[in-house]
Amino acid sequence: SSFWHYLKNPRFLFNIPGRVMDEPVPIVAFSNHSVNAGCQTRMIMGVRCVNEFSTGILKRHVEEAKRRVREDFLFVGLTEAWEPTVELFHKMLGGPTWAAEFGTLRMNSAHDHDDQIEKENALNAAGVGDWADEELHAEVRRIFVERCERYGVSLEGRLPEPSYVRRERERGALGGV
Repeated sequence: SSFWHYLKNPRFLFNIPGRVMDEPVPIVAFSNHSVNAGCQTRMIMGVRCVNEFSTGILKRHVEEAKRRVREDFLFVGLTEAWEPTVELFHKMLGGPTWAAEFGTLRMNSAHDHDDQIEKENALNAAGVGDWADEELHAEVRRIFVERCERYGVSLEGRLPEPSYVRRERERGALGGV
């Protein structure tokens, strides 16, 4: 996604309607700009994440994306719960599981859990969030949990708390700060 590309190279050029940025952009401004917000929601709706005609994501877009996931997707899984995702896939759709399905094929710093939590905490502290994709993710997560229960896939200790839930809990604990 453009966001992860930004994290790797904050000087890359990206299109904001009407102008091309050729200088570093504060990460909060980048991530919260209307052309970047709701990328996953836009993809579910059949629209590219970032394009020069992007407009702000609306509540109705999120509701439609959630409906599509709920009603039109045969299967949903979560990358942050990879092993139960593979197990659910096979319980729902059949076929044997293979050891290779449970391995990490492209090991890199993104697979360092402590490093990932540290990055998420820094982004949360900076106010980075995406209400649309977080709402969509919460629906996908709800569907995933329900299907795991229905098909007998254990999530015990295998479903990490999303960073947006931690962020909201911490805000509440700080009295809305």
